[in-house]
Amino acid sequence: MLAERGQPMTAERAAVRRRLEIGRGTYRPPWRRRQLGHRSIVAPLTATLAAGVALSVGVVLARAAREREETQRRERERTIGLLPGEAPAYAFRRMALAQVELAIELLRESDGSAPSEKAVHETRKALKRLRALLRLFEDELGSTTFARESSALREIAARLAGARDAEVMLGTLDSLIERHPGKLRRRKGVRKLRRALLRQRGQAARALDRDTVTRASAELRALRARVQQWSLPELGELDLIEGGFARIYQQGRKRHRRAARSRGKDTEAMHDWRKRVKSLRYTAEMLERRMPGKLKPGARAKQLKALARRADDLGEALGEDHDLAMLADWLRRSAKAKPKPRRSRSERRASKLVLQLIARRRRKLRKQTMRDGRRLYRRSAKQLVRRLS
Repeated sequence: MLAERGQPMTAERAAVRRRLEIGRGTYRPPWRRRQLGHRSIVAPLTATLAAGVALSVGVVLARAAREREETQRRERERTIGLLPGEAPAYAFRRMALAQVELAIELLRESDGSAPSEKAVHETRKALKRLRALLRLFEDELGSTTFARESSALREIAARLAGARDAEVMLGTLDSLIERHPGKLRRRKGVRKLRRALLRQRGQAARALDRDTVTRASAELRALRARVQQWSLPELGELDLIEGGFARIYQQGRKRHRRAARSRGKDTEAMHDWRKRVKSLRYTAEMLERRMPGKLKPGARAKQLKALARRADDLGEALGEDHDLAMLADWLRRSAKAKPKPRRSRSERRASKLVLQLIARRRRKLRKQTMRDGRRLYRRSAKQLVRRLS
């Protein structure tokens, strides 16, 4: 029985072996020996894979090119300054829309949560550029449009002011600690003051809730629609310098004289002067003609660039003075709000020491800003215009 069963099995194996024999040679894998009558699948497979890879690479390169073009377009639109061959009326509408778009984008990135300190700071800077541009075109826009847009920008900035002010005071105290580590770093009272500022920053961040951000974004979108309808006359660069720019410079010169009368001790006068210094910086940057590649800028562009740089340096010093004044005011208000029995001895000593260091630093800054202000505003507005003509 077993033998009978084995015979068919042996015969079957032989038949299978014969079928595997090709050209008197036993079957071998194709990568060892290609047999006659067999077509290789390597070439078609390679071609298919190559085509797929080429298509994928092409898609990736095309997407990268589109993204690069979009980035270049946005950078061009957001350039602060006159581009080659660009008419001033078109350029300033472009700059205004770009700053509104930037502010909207920064607030949108918060995704319903409180925007970051950097986002708030950059948004406020965009609003300041817009206000400087408004002042540059005050006559051309008309008193009604100028007043409406100035009020709108002021209200939007006020919505974001609380969070920014709390962050600034904390940063100012940290800067003082870095400047005087031996006197402040290890003091228990200073650590308590810093914790109080941290709590205040947290409260300000919570106050900047989704509704506040949503309202600010809605107001910015409404402003964007109005900016698109602005009708700006086709003025030349020199016309703008002789008009709005000279007026901004003259306003800053008057506020410098007012601040100098108190030798920088009038905090409100210093803050008002700082606003016009910032406007001078931004408008000088806007009027600067940006030259491409290796082309050298003209004499006017160089002078405007130098003027913007000096105004920027002065504005930074005035900003530090203002931040120190804010911190000093907060310390005094905190002392009044928290009676002496409830304040520890370390807190009282730390507050007194910080106020002394603030006063010392502000005296140095006042001397610096008065000196730099005299240098920046040494010419009359008419002399400046002649120099830039």
